[in-house]
Amino acid sequence: MARRCPGAITAERLARLVAELPDGATELCCHPAAADEPGTAYGAERLRELDALRDGRVRAAIEQGDVRLCTFREALA
Repeated sequence: MARRCPGAITAERLARLVAELPDGATELCCHPAAADEPGTAYGAERLRELDALRDGRVRAAIEQGDVRLCTFREALA
């Protein structure tokens, strides 16, 4: 069973992770949501993911690192 760590999902950590990406392709999976879905195992985490992904510090790290965002399908093309 997966260990839940909602407190580990923060904009600061995501921005640092983006800033420290190695050269080449990296896949980062996330499943953000705007509302908690009753009965799902990771509802709180999904809300925190959306907040982190929307944070300006993450966008700045993406731009400073010259990171190209794409879908999985786009990466395979």
